[in-house]
Amino acid sequence: MKLYGHRGDTANRTPENTMAAFRQARNQGVGIETDLRTDGDGIVILFHDRCVKGVRVDMLTREQISRKVGYEVPTLDEFLDEDWSVPVNFDVKTPYAFERALPKLRRRSPSDMLITAFDHSIAHEAAHYGFEAGLLTASSPHRDEAWPTAAIRLKTIVWHFDVVTRDIVSRARDDGFRTIVYGPTTYGEHMRLHAMEVDAVITDHVELGLRAIR
Repeated sequence: MKLYGHRGDTANRTPENTMAAFRQARNQGVGIETDLRTDGDGIVILFHDRCVKGVRVDMLTREQISRKVGYEVPTLDEFLDEDWSVPVNFDVKTPYAFERALPKLRRRSPSDMLITAFDHSIAHEAAHYGFEAGLLTASSPHRDEAWPTAAIRLKTIVWHFDVVTRDIVSRARDDGFRTIVYGPTTYGEHMRLHAMEVDAVITDHVELGLRAIR
């Protein structure tokens, strides 16, 4: 079971040096999950929340966002300047963010990179450009329901913990999909996913995930 650490890129978490948090994950051998948005200048930033203190992120500059959240919000360029040597999952929040990120990712993307989005058109477009891409979903399909347009190029589905089951994992694997789950919070939940043999977990609680693997 692979781990992606999701931390340091949202105003709802304890303010910290985001890049330092990513480096800590790398030093632990843990993958990095982070979100892509654009600020008011159209710069691609690593930030989760749509609004900060009641103001839309895309109406603020990166510097203004950083002041509001109390730490320096990194840009995609700054992130790509480093060699991460661990899996990286970019959750792209808007089509415009993907449009702005695309030229940068085509020039110097991490070697082990996955692009996901709740807007599945973004995932399909990423796959069209040859990136590994996955569908991000918080819904559970009916047993008789076909998987979402099982695109030839899309081989990963990222499920919310609340809806994933052993049956879903088994069906996905049988249909050739890799299964990633986000949202576990307790040690028992991490252990449950480990027992299900999911391919990867996105977690805010890396230490619990590492304990489950061990």
